[in-house]
Amino acid sequence: MGNCGVFRPVSFSWRASPSPRRCAIDVSTGLGWRRGYALTPRLEGWTLVLPGFWNPRIFSPAWLQARGLIEQGQQVALALPVTAIGPPQLSFGGVSLRVDSQKLILGTESPEDDRLQRMEQVATTVLAQLSHTPVGALGVNFQWAEQNPPQSVLACFDTADAGDLADAGLQIRETSVTRQLDDDGRMLNLTLKLEADGQAIFDFNFHFATNSADAAREALAGRLVMLRDRAKNILETVYELEAVAQ
Repeated sequence: MGNCGVFRPVSFSWRASPSPRRCAIDVSTGLGWRRGYALTPRLEGWTLVLPGFWNPRIFSPAWLQARGLIEQGQQVALALPVTAIGPPQLSFGGVSLRVDSQKLILGTESPEDDRLQRMEQVATTVLAQLSHTPVGALGVNFQWAEQNPPQSVLACFDTADAGDLADAGLQIRETSVTRQLDDDGRMLNLTLKLEADGQAIFDFNFHFATNSADAAREALAGRLVMLRDRAKNILETVYELEAVAQ
C-alpha cells in the first residue's frame, strides 16, 4: 500500500489555543541496527494505510481535537505535496495524517514504541468515530535501508539472467525480489530492493483484508508495536542484522 510522498511545509499552523503560531517538528531516527552494518529505519516507509471511502473534509484540526486526538494548545503543522498532487498532510503529536477519498494514511516521525502507539490510537479512534465508513483493508508498512549490505544479502539479488543481460549490453539499475508470505495467518508482502547506488531496501507490508471500519479496528488494536518487532525479528533471524539503540 502507498507510503508517504514528498511534502513541503507552508506558513500555516493551527493551535487549539487562541494564539496560533508556526510549529517546527524535529525528526528522530530512533532505533538503528548493527552486526557490522548500519541498517537504519526509512521513516517515510513507516505507514498505516486504510483504503476505503473517506470524506477528507471531516479531518480538520478542530474535529481531531474534539475527539481527543489533539490536546488543548498542541501545535499542528500543515504541509502540501511538492507536486501539488494529493492531499495535504497534518502533523501533530509526532504523527502525520493524510486523507483523500480513497485512503487514510498515518505516518510517524520516530520508530519508538510511544509514537507507534500514538499512530494506533489515532487510527482506532477515527475508525470508532466513523464506524460506518467502508474500509476494505488495513496495511501496516515498515522499511529499512542498508547502505553496505553484506554478501549474504547481496546473494538474494543474484538472478539467472544477469550474465545474459550484461552480454546484451544491458545494465541492471535496480533489482527487486518480492515474496508473499503467510506469517502465522497474517499476509506479509516482503520486498527486498537493491538500488543503483548499492543500497539494499527491506520493505515489509502486513496486509489484513477487512470489510468494515470495526473489522479494521479489531485487526489493528494492540498490534502495531508487535508487528514492528516481528519485522525486526525477521531481519535479525533471516538476514542476521541486529537491532541496537542509537
